[in-house]
Amino acid sequence: MEVSWLWFVVPALVMGCYVLPVLILCLSGLKLHLHKEAAAVELFRGLLSSGAIDPQWLRDSGFSPLGAYHLGDATGRSSVVWKRTGERTYLSVVLNGGEFSSLEFFSAFESGGLSTGSRILQVLPVAPGRWVQSFSLNDPREVWKRHLQGLEYLRNASGKEPSVSEVTILDEFQSILDDSFRYITSLRFWYLRTAYWPIVRPCWQHGKTVSEQAARRHDV
Repeated sequence: MEVSWLWFVVPALVMGCYVLPVLILCLSGLKLHLHKEAAAVELFRGLLSSGAIDPQWLRDSGFSPLGAYHLGDATGRSSVVWKRTGERTYLSVVLNGGEFSSLEFFSAFESGGLSTGSRILQVLPVAPGRWVQSFSLNDPREVWKRHLQGLEYLRNASGKEPSVSEVTILDEFQSILDDSFRYITSLRFWYLRTAYWPIVRPCWQHGKTVSEQAARRHDV
């Protein structure tokens, strides 16, 4: 039996009308917490032994373990993070109950940055200077390839490069949240527009490269 479009639209409307405004208002209060060393080692070990990430590929691509983090909530979600040597480029793998959930590469520029993920990330508008790509991919190599292509486009279009300055991952994360909160709440009638963001934005943006998104933006 064909699944009705209502099964998608109704939950998205509920999320947009009731859940999303609350989540947006909570953005500025979210804090990233570092797991204790023993817990972090266990998370890294479990992920690598699952085969979801190839440790040799990580080393060959210049990534080293940075730490394991959580938001201090009761969802059971954690992120294990690697950092690329010599630049502010990170790989974050989200674990749900210790199991692989999704992954995201993020490169920070001196102003703004690029995120490329394996899940739909475009429910919320993105602040000027920040770029988000998402694709229905779980292979880190493929997601990384798309990320590098996005970086190359931004480098050629506007001279953007991953920053080499020293910034902690906690400050990095807080900067993204603060930028998002300030930008979204500066939009006119943002609390009404959340009703359609979860429906419209993923359809517009998921699977779109930076170069495809750039046609609709003016901050390249």
